[in-house]
Amino acid sequence: MPAPAATYERIVYKNPSEHHYMKVCLEFQEHGVGLNVAQFKQLLISALKDLFGEVSPFLLALSGNSRELVLD
Repeated sequence: MPAPAATYERIVYKNPSEHHYMKVCLEFQEHGVGLNVAQFKQLLISALKDLFGEVSPFLLALSGNSRELVLD
């Protein structure tokens, strides 16, 4: 049985906020998939670019080995 397709919801806020923050977590279906920090950041930047178009996110913090980071 094929894996379910990834889903997302795009929400657009019409406010003059200068900064927006997003907490991102990446989970793999297969255990044992290993990415180093650079690969993980590049994968997320690529996904954000596909979702939102050309953006220039600044990676603020990578939470140790938890595969979570905060984008500004």
